[in-house]
Amino acid sequence: MENSERTMVVAAILFVALISDQTLGKKTGMNDRLLVNNPVKEKSSENSFVRRGTIVFYDDFSSGDIDPKKWSTDITAVGLGFDIWCPESNNSYVKDNTLFIKPTLTADYFGDEIFYNGTIDVRKVWGSCHPDYGPESCVTHGRQNRPIMSASLRSSGNIKYGRVEVVAQLPKGDWLWPAIWMMPVESVYGGWPRSGEIDIIETAGNEHLTLPNGNHLVIK
Repeated sequence: MENSERTMVVAAILFVALISDQTLGKKTGMNDRLLVNNPVKEKSSENSFVRRGTIVFYDDFSSGDIDPKKWSTDITAVGLGFDIWCPESNNSYVKDNTLFIKPTLTADYFGDEIFYNGTIDVRKVWGSCHPDYGPESCVTHGRQNRPIMSASLRSSGNIKYGRVEVVAQLPKGDWLWPAIWMMPVESVYGGWPRSGEIDIIETAGNEHLTLPNGNHLVIK
């Protein structure tokens, strides 16, 4: 099953690359190279290896925009616990060749009344709802409505075997939970989490957060 990289980072991503490669032979060493464009073959022997690789996805955001051919935005009324994932330009944008994913207050968009008598149906507001999260995540009411709006971007590139390289700056701040995930292209075993997830990184943004058992959930 192929995997795609999915990002939900309340921070800045400088570049993302997926490198599809295959290693043959008995030995691989520290001289492995980042292989670009055309396959590269090296002479094979008992103590050497043959490696072929090609970049299948790359974005350094130098275009100045989020390329819709490379990225799609997950839309759900129930994101990572207490936020809405949406395609609003205030929540995901490119500036100075850098991708920013920024949380905003739901009340600033819908008004305070949304938390008392209002309904948020993301299909009516933004035209769709991501199927991975189930139909119950498309509509929330009153106090169910999440207080934060943010974004989750999903790449168009995917690989079965290879290497993923991401340069990102993660934020500090209460109630921030940046994450970079690899998710299945097809949920053959059912919706999340049944079909798996590979976490490249997840971290709590709180500088001072301690669980009752004494464990610290902080970013330094």
